[in-house]
Amino acid sequence: MSLPLHDCGSVKLPEDVHSFVKAKAVQRRVDVTTLIREYVVSAVMEEFHTFTLASEIHEAKGFGKIDGDRDR
Repeated sequence: MSLPLHDCGSVKLPEDVHSFVKAKAVQRRVDVTTLIREYVVSAVMEEFHTFTLASEIHEAKGFGKIDGDRDR
C-alpha cells in the first residue's frame, strides 16, 4: 500500500519549461501534474539512494552514521 499524496499547492514553471513538460506529458499520455510528480519523486529517490550509499561508505570507514550535523 502506498502512502497518501500530500498537496504541495501550486507549482509555477517558466514558460519554456512548461512547454517542455507539456510536450513530454502529451508523449507519455499523462497529465502535467502526474509528470511533474514523477520527476520530483524520481529526483528525491535518487538523492535518498546517494545518501544511503554515502552513509554506508562513511560507516565502512569507521566513522559511524552521517547525521548532517555540521555544528560540532
